[in-house]
Amino acid sequence: MRTPLPVRLLVPVSLALVTTTLTLIGVALDRNTSFRDLEVQTLERSSSLARIAAPDIEHALLDGRMGDVADKVLRLSNEPRVTFVVVADAEGVPLQSSARDGVDATAASRHLQDAAPLVARARATGETAAALAPDGGAIVVVAPLRWPAERDSGRASQAVLVAGFDLTASRRVLFAEIVRRSAAISFVALIACVAVWAYLRRIFTSQLDRVVSSVAAFARSGVEPVPPAAGPWELVQIGESMRGLLAQLKHEHARLRESEEKFSRIFDAAPVLITVSEIETGRFIDMNQAAIRLTGFTREDTIGRTSVDLGWIGQSDRARMLEILKSDGKIEGLEVTLFRKDGGGLDCLLFAEIVPIDGVPRLLVICQDLTGYKQAQAAVLAAERQYRQLLDMAPLPVAIARLGRVQYANLAFARMYGRSDPSEFIGESVAERVAPEVREAFLARARLRLEGEPVEQRYETLGIRMDGERFPVLVTASLVPLSDGQAVIGFFQDVSAQREAETRLRDSETRFRLLFDQAADAIFIHERDGALVDVNQAAIDSVGYTREELLRMSARDLGCSHPDLPGVWRALREGQGTTAVGSHRRRDGSTFPVEVHASVFVDRG
Repeated sequence: MRTPLPVRLLVPVSLALVTTTLTLIGVALDRNTSFRDLEVQTLERSSSLARIAAPDIEHALLDGRMGDVADKVLRLSNEPRVTFVVVADAEGVPLQSSARDGVDATAASRHLQDAAPLVARARATGETAAALAPDGGAIVVVAPLRWPAERDSGRASQAVLVAGFDLTASRRVLFAEIVRRSAAISFVALIACVAVWAYLRRIFTSQLDRVVSSVAAFARSGVEPVPPAAGPWELVQIGESMRGLLAQLKHEHARLRESEEKFSRIFDAAPVLITVSEIETGRFIDMNQAAIRLTGFTREDTIGRTSVDLGWIGQSDRARMLEILKSDGKIEGLEVTLFRKDGGGLDCLLFAEIVPIDGVPRLLVICQDLTGYKQAQAAVLAAERQYRQLLDMAPLPVAIARLGRVQYANLAFARMYGRSDPSEFIGESVAERVAPEVREAFLARARLRLEGEPVEQRYETLGIRMDGERFPVLVTASLVPLSDGQAVIGFFQDVSAQREAETRLRDSETRFRLLFDQAADAIFIHERDGALVDVNQAAIDSVGYTREELLRMSARDLGCSHPDLPGVWRALREGQGTTAVGSHRRRDGSTFPVEVHASVFVDRG
């Protein structure tokens, strides 16, 4: 069965239409490309002319030669495609303008007003600036010029040279050439389509109908295209290539859909506030659930509106963010306060970056809620203030140091070193309050503590007061975590009085031992149970035992006899002194009469 003629004509006619469409698209693309090339060439040429003319005009301005300025302006305006030239002073008042197209002061002011952004950029950078005019019909170039009042001041350039270069005529000529070339290409394409139609009509039409039907089935229901099983080799290859291409397209589409779904889930599930907005206008495009929860605004409230419209931030804060983005390319860790729908503040740590979304640069903003952190920080600071008040009132000297420098000292610490104001120690090196002969050991111990090495926390060193007096001080030091970092806290105790008392005690003991050993009477010292703890030389000589033997014996082992010995022991146990007459037994067993004077005393508690 033959395919009806209209259907047979459909394929070549479609090819002709596709070819014509592609040709027209090519014309449009060629037009855009050519126009862009023309704009670039005109931009480069206009910038070069401005750079060449600017120094001469600037020198004439500096020398006050306004006639030369007018000549140079006229010469520049006579260049091809130059539409206007204006020289303006620091206040934007036209000094000279071209008369080629009848430009007067009003037109010159209008040109200056249209070029105001370029003028500001040229003055800010000190370089020639060029851009397409707002109406797209010309290139505007601005070159900065020095004003006579600034010859010796060294300030930035203020006067400007503004020139316009026409693009309309050049575009018209260029477009006419593109149309002529495209017409020729279209004619050739139509002739080719006629030839293809004749060939397909004879060979490919039936097989191509099958391929088209297969592709249509894929488009309707996703059925995989079936390539022709027979026919010309080229047609079979087309079918196979089409099937592979469509299968790849289907796979890529599935991957893209999966990736979008995954990103969407992550975007909405993120615990931090995330928004996507337009860079130029600031209007929100999307926001996640955390943003809705933290701010109280619904998605309908925000999409299409700006953060300034919603009252999240002020215009100045947004301008500051855009300035940081412009200079650094992104924002990292900027603390800001956002305002919720109910008017409450939300302290946040803001991160922002420009990212491409669907080929368009967008502003991605991520904000981490700092409310909990701020509350915890406030609680820590309150606790530190409370502990500081306790330390201020503590009678024990206390100091806190970081990196070897005093950060805090209480009144007791200041008084210990001979000062009345603790603030005088702030910033002072801790080692300065230690005697030079022990300073190295003090610093070595401090280094080990900061490095986490095991080191004694309680030790005695030698301090030095403000008047130079040295005194023993007992130090207890340890690392403590504070809100602004780790520090060392030290508790100090002046042990001068304790050391003096110990010295007096040792001297007293020395004198007692001397009297004890040199006494002519025998002296025995024993516990309440009678165990001997010390004897003098006279006692050793009286009984004939050595000191070591006696210290292993009891007073009862000396054979003490007394008519009322139980009463003597009872009086001693009751802490009463007594005198008795009795006898002692020597080592050889002989006895000798003695008069005993016994009393109780406390030996070191």
